[in-house]
Amino acid sequence: MGAHFSRNVPPAGKYFELSRLNNAENECCSADEQKPISLVLNPKEVILTRNVWAALKEKHQHLVGMEIFRQIFNRRPDLKSLFGVSALDTEMALNSTRLHRHTMIFQDVIDILMVNISNVDVNIADSLIDLGAQHWVLTKRGFDPAYWLIFGDVLFDLVENVTRKLPSRKRSTNAWRKTIAFMLDCMQIGYLKGVQCYAVEQ
Repeated sequence: MGAHFSRNVPPAGKYFELSRLNNAENECCSADEQKPISLVLNPKEVILTRNVWAALKEKHQHLVGMEIFRQIFNRRPDLKSLFGVSALDTEMALNSTRLHRHTMIFQDVIDILMVNISNVDVNIADSLIDLGAQHWVLTKRGFDPAYWLIFGDVLFDLVENVTRKLPSRKRSTNAWRKTIAFMLDCMQIGYLKGVQCYAVEQ
């Protein structure tokens, strides 16, 4: 059986849900035995997904990770406290050493995913799972995995914005919806591993 998980997680955000965490009480296997959902994109979708990511990087001066957190803080200023920057305004917070590193880690993970998106093997899934596991530590500072719904919504809104005038907008956004769902799924598995390890240690 998986580790006991009793936190109440919102069933869905604007675009995504955290189905693994919502069903954690009923998981029939441990987190180590769980496999991420498959990210299946056809060759055209792969090209569109990469093109959108390139457009996002160009629009935001290769600081997409920073823009994601800027939008997150615009929606939830209280989340600055997770990084010890609640006393700072958003721009100062984003340029703090600790938070800047976090924004770059997120961007680097997406960069790696884009490189491997035509052949998503265990390595990229493991990177995302590890990222999710690392967030378990942040629960001591008030992190709730439901915050990933905000991340997913923000990233998808950025995608929709940059694809607004593209003739392939619908296909691009659909491909990105699948990509973000894959990311969130992997991070949930990692988080559940953190929960499981903590339960074993108690």
